[in-house]
Amino acid sequence: SSYAIFSAEKRPQQLKEKGLSFGEISKELASMWSELSQEDKAPYDEMARLEKLKYQEESEEER
Repeated sequence: SSYAIFSAEKRPQQLKEKGLSFGEISKELASMWSELSQEDKAPYDEMARLEKLKYQEESEEER
C-alpha cells in the first residue's frame, strides 16, 4: 500500500533522528501520513500501483 511504502521510507530516518520505540514511531508515521496532502501522497500511490502490477504479472507467469 501507499502507506507501507511511505513508512518503509521514513522509518529508518525516524529511528535514527528520534530514537523512539517501534510503536511510537508507528504512531508518528501515521500522523505524518494523515497530514500529507493528496498531492504529496501521489508518488507513494504511484509506487504502490506499480508494485501491484508487478506482483500481478509475476503471479500470472507462475501459472
